[in-house]
Amino acid sequence: MKKHLIVYAKRPLPRHAKTRLGNQIGFEESAGVYARFLYQCLLELAQLDRDEISIELSLVASADTAFFQSAFPEFQISTQIGGDLGERFTHAFKAAFQNGAASVVVIGTDIPDLNRAIIQAAFAALDETEVVIGPAMDGGYYLMGTRQSTATLFQNIDWSSEVVLAQTEQLIYTQGLSIHYLPTLLDVDTFADYQRWLAGRSSR
Repeated sequence: MKKHLIVYAKRPLPRHAKTRLGNQIGFEESAGVYARFLYQCLLELAQLDRDEISIELSLVASADTAFFQSAFPEFQISTQIGGDLGERFTHAFKAAFQNGAASVVVIGTDIPDLNRAIIQAAFAALDETEVVIGPAMDGGYYLMGTRQSTATLFQNIDWSSEVVLAQTEQLIYTQGLSIHYLPTLLDVDTFADYQRWLAGRSSR
C-alpha cells in the first residue's frame, strides 16, 4: 500500500449527521441532504483504481459499520479513535503510515463538488510537496494530505471555526514544510452553506 485515502463518514440518520443544518431546516431534511452528498462522494471514489489508492471509511460510530460494509464492501472500514477531531486525525494518519502508506489524504463527505480528479491531484501533488490542502470556503479545509508524520499539524486547532485553515497554515510554516493548494470548495455545514449550494445548483 502506497497511497491511502481516509474518508470520514457518518450514517445519514436524523440527529446523527448534519445536526447544525438540522437545527435550521429539520433533522429529517438535513439527513437527506447529507445522504445525497455521502453517496455521491462514495460512488465517485469507488471508480478510483484501488490497486493505486487504498480507501478507508473512517466512521464516528462503530454501530454504523454493518451499514457501510453492506453498501460499500470494496472499502476498508474503521472507527475513529480519540476525542476531538485533531486527536482522531492524528491517530488515523499514524495508523496509515505504520501500515505502510507512503502518502495519506483525508477528506470529508459533505463537499458536493469533490471528485476523484481532485483526489488524484492531491496524491500527485504529494510526489512533489510535503503537505496538500483543499481549502473550504468557511475558513477550514475539506482535504488534508501529507507524506510524513502529521501529529503536530492537528494540535491546538479551534475546530469547526473560521480559523482552522489559518491555524493549520501557521503550523505548516513553523515546521518549514512545503504546501500545495487544491481548488477552494464549498463544505455544507450551515444553513448559509446550504443556501449557497442551492443557489449554485439553480444557476447550472
